[in-house]
Amino acid sequence: MTRFLLIVLTLLTLSACGFHLRGTTFHDTGLNNVGIMLEKCSHEWEYLLKELLRNGRVNVVTDSRDIEYWIILRNEYTESNIVSISSSTSSRQYELVYHVEFSLQTVNSVPLIALTPIVVTRPLTINSDRILGSHDEEEQLKHAMRRDAAMQLLYRISSWHQQHRATLQPLSKAQP
Repeated sequence: MTRFLLIVLTLLTLSACGFHLRGTTFHDTGLNNVGIMLEKCSHEWEYLLKELLRNGRVNVVTDSRDIEYWIILRNEYTESNIVSISSSTSSRQYELVYHVEFSLQTVNSVPLIALTPIVVTRPLTINSDRILGSHDEEEQLKHAMRRDAAMQLLYRISSWHQQHRATLQPLSKAQP
């Protein structure tokens, strides 16, 4: 019985502090019939955004006749900065910095959110004994950074929607 109470108390404490499993929260972007345009970006972005938007009950379309909004991603790149050097003067720790820019506009090219940068940083430690494993770790870290940037993008769109909700009307109703 005490074990059951301990489990219930732990679960209540976690839920009271606002803890959520990663990716389980829904952010109302207020958009529907969204198209994704990539310019100098990885094609992984298209998959990530489709997954996240569909989880948020947003219709992602590929037919240009049905698109009401465009999410445009541009200029994706990753840089690495040396943070520490070992005694043998080889780099041991890096800071990976991931950059991407996005904008949101209507199908008629009316900008809703101007070109906005998203920057995600993560530390990366290179182990010279496991150089192949370090490369795999770097690729996994880059994927996680891209996913975090996608979540930031949706948070920003959601925040923008909260601020402009009263002035927006669905494009399909606004057009004659």
